[in-house]
Amino acid sequence: MTDAPDNNSPAVGSENYPLVETILGFQFEPVQEFRSAHHGLFWEHIGRDKWPICNEKQASLPQREMFSEPPWLSSILSLQVSQKPEVRTLFFSSEKDRAIQIQNGQLLYNWRKTSGPVYPRFEKLKSEFMGFVDSLFEFFKVENFITKITQWEFSYVNHVEKGTAWKDKTGWGNVFGHMSGLTEVSDDVAIDGVASEWHYEIKPEIGRVHASIRNGKIGDTESAKEVLLLHLTGRGSLNLDVEKRSDLLKSLELGHDAVVKVFKKLATTKALKEWGIDP
Repeated sequence: MTDAPDNNSPAVGSENYPLVETILGFQFEPVQEFRSAHHGLFWEHIGRDKWPICNEKQASLPQREMFSEPPWLSSILSLQVSQKPEVRTLFFSSEKDRAIQIQNGQLLYNWRKTSGPVYPRFEKLKSEFMGFVDSLFEFFKVENFITKITQWEFSYVNHVEKGTAWKDKTGWGNVFGHMSGLTEVSDDVAIDGVASEWHYEIKPEIGRVHASIRNGKIGDTESAKEVLLLHLTGRGSLNLDVEKRSDLLKSLELGHDAVVKVFKKLATTKALKEWGIDP
């Protein structure tokens, strides 16, 4: 059984820090005997009193990182793991700032910003996540399920709100340097929207970091806030027996470091300093 998260753990952040969600996860070979009923049994295993809120959704199609395909194609390719409908179950902490997502072939652990400027450090979330990895494979051992770890993944989701590092669309270059000089073309032509992607290799073919930036709005229609959304995902293939899951931890650490490097490369020094990050 895994302990509930410690919400008093060390955290970092500033009033304008843009991080709103952190996701740690891995994929495993789907287990033929795994059924929807096992979601409930796993809930009991991790402690329903510690994760009191449950929700079901349709299973997502796991994305696979393949260097045999171009990076932009790899970021959208998915594998259908079963012909029958699969379920993804989410277990939330009472504060709703943590979520465990389980489906046949994937486990995800989310931290989501609910209030306040702080967020738990990666070291804290990594430790919590690996506790759930151990819990899952302890549960699999009891059920006599056999599988392998096939991929690691790590994501940061950022919302840079209007009025923080940028005041209007012409100021997007103050947040992400590559946009500098592109927001105003002439006196009568100016930028109206952005949707861009970058794909970086973690050498040598260990994995990739996928970065996407777009503008949008969040919140209710009447009170919606304009934001620049930066989504960073690191992903890489593995072929691990569950007994060697310490190598999953090493891959997540490598992916986290790569994601942070890309984040700092995309953001301007001015924006990083405003967010309280050492450039």
